[in-house]
Amino acid sequence: MRIYPISLSWFSVFALATAAYAASPSLAASRSYESAKAASPATAHEKGVSHNQNPIPSASRRAALNEVLEITRTALQTSRVKLAKGAEITRVRSSVDPTATELVVPIAPSRVTIDFTPPARKPGTVTTAGVLVFWTESRITARLPLRVDVAMAASSLGFDVPRGAPVTLLVRKGLVEVSAPAVTASDADIGDVVNVLLRPSGRSIRAEIIANDRAVAVGSGADASASSTPLATSPAPPEFATNALASASHGAAVSSTSIQEGQTTP
Repeated sequence: MRIYPISLSWFSVFALATAAYAASPSLAASRSYESAKAASPATAHEKGVSHNQNPIPSASRRAALNEVLEITRTALQTSRVKLAKGAEITRVRSSVDPTATELVVPIAPSRVTIDFTPPARKPGTVTTAGVLVFWTESRITARLPLRVDVAMAASSLGFDVPRGAPVTLLVRKGLVEVSAPAVTASDADIGDVVNVLLRPSGRSIRAEIIANDRAVAVGSGADASASSTPLATSPAPPEFATNALASASHGAAVSSTSIQEGQTTP
């Protein structure tokens, strides 16, 4: 078999190469994809950032620190958090970025509460932690962790009722009141809810301090608020009162009073 040489001009070679490139769509498409990918911005996934990392509510805005300070003061009142006498919040800042001058907050929340750590009672400015909780009806929409500076006055350093102070514990249920001797288990101010220890049993009961020497049991069906209705001595302790304190006091002096309907103070 004889092979005849074929002579091709440069134009023929160029034409064949062009035809071969056009016949390879995968190569052309691959190069087009790489060019488009290089020109487009990287996605969050390609950058290694999760879409759920530090989400910012869509209905949000930036608030200056002075505004966040006022929001914090209002949240303390809403949450019924009581500062020590003479203490005042003077400054707030982000726990995440203390240098930030503006913080992101939701627009028009229905209410704002705060989870607040009571500051140490010592002279000067004390820094503590707090978390603002933003609500829309019954749903939490955002949380904002803060560092809170509290200026402590001289009157802020002491407590109304020191730990171990004797108090009279009142257990109230409807028109009946039972009292027993107790001592406070921790330092407290009037209005605080703390543990008190019944004497001599040492049994612990949650109670609200309503005066320097009195506390009212809270929970377990007892009325938490003081009654302004006049009291009269009851001839015998009611059954519920006996069950409430007899096992706890173990022989302590327990007195019982009940309210006589229609009775008025002289």
